[in-house]
Amino acid sequence: MYGTRNVCERVSREAGARWSFVSGMSWGYSGNLGYPMPHNWSFNQIREYEFQAGYGLDHNIHRKNSDAGVWRLDATDTGDLGLRNYIDHVKRIEGVISAMGDGPPRHSVIDNTLAFLRWAEPGYHNWKWSAILGAIWQEVLDACAAAGIEPGDMVKYDDPRANHRITLAHFGAAAEGHYAYPGSGTDATVGEGCGWAGDILNAYTQWRENHRSMSGEDFCVQVVGSATVESRFSSDDLIADVDAYNISQYLHGTDGESGGGDDRLLSDALFTYHFWDGENRSAKRFTHFYEKRFGGSPSTFRATVRNILLDFDLFSAFDWGKKFFLPDDESQHPDRIPSDQLASFVEGLHTVITRRMEGE
Repeated sequence: MYGTRNVCERVSREAGARWSFVSGMSWGYSGNLGYPMPHNWSFNQIREYEFQAGYGLDHNIHRKNSDAGVWRLDATDTGDLGLRNYIDHVKRIEGVISAMGDGPPRHSVIDNTLAFLRWAEPGYHNWKWSAILGAIWQEVLDACAAAGIEPGDMVKYDDPRANHRITLAHFGAAAEGHYAYPGSGTDATVGEGCGWAGDILNAYTQWRENHRSMSGEDFCVQVVGSATVESRFSSDDLIADVDAYNISQYLHGTDGESGGGDDRLLSDALFTYHFWDGENRSAKRFTHFYEKRFGGSPSTFRATVRNILLDFDLFSAFDWGKKFFLPDDESQHPDRIPSDQLASFVEGLHTVITRRMEGE
């Protein structure tokens, strides 16, 4: 993102820009006067000088350990190389699993491939996750190891469209949940608790534990889906959750473009999603998620989020699992706080999603 300090900060928080190039030498801009540097600044343009008659050159400062920019422009360079390597990694895993025994059924190949991705990080295959999604077959781990593939070989991949590094384990857990327990209507499933619904609870708890002085809407707009401030529902998490839902739709044949019951695997879904030119491509990831999960309806979105926060059904595994997400202080649980504060939080989440859609 290139612009003044205020513009860079707001676009980064509200639309998910990863890095900022600040037009700092334009001190007369209202967006610079009185505003701090954006959290994610990588370059700061501080002055222009004439290096020969008639030619000006900008003097820029680079922030260490931030975006390094590029050192050359080369038509042979591929910005999507990291993404293609990720898909190739998934294909190798699928190849090993598909060759096991007499060849496991398609759904088992998909389940175990997603489980292998979440096995890359211990936090995604402890007893809590195993209680919901089960454990990966030990035979899969052994067969992959024999083929020279370990869960930790790839931990993150670069999404060139979003300019974010996405955690494979987070995506794998969320997608496995959606694939095993797809959701619809205004009630979330335990599978959705592995992805976006669980992260909504994480965000709620961060708000009530650490930012209670802020309105729910202000907290969501400034923290949820942010790439610039500490967040339990970061921009990387948001992208992984939305992609997990969209990819699971493809695997179930409910994305409007693919049919169910075929032999397409996760790698096929990933390639179609990231490289196909159709309406369901990752370029419209947030729009696709909003329309398919909530029918494009603001009222359905709000009702679903309220149910995630407030409902308790004795026969719902998701509702029983909420205690692992909500604040330890029960006075800060969603059913204990003023209704207008909860409504503000719900509205803030809707704002976060709709702004991402507008950016598409």
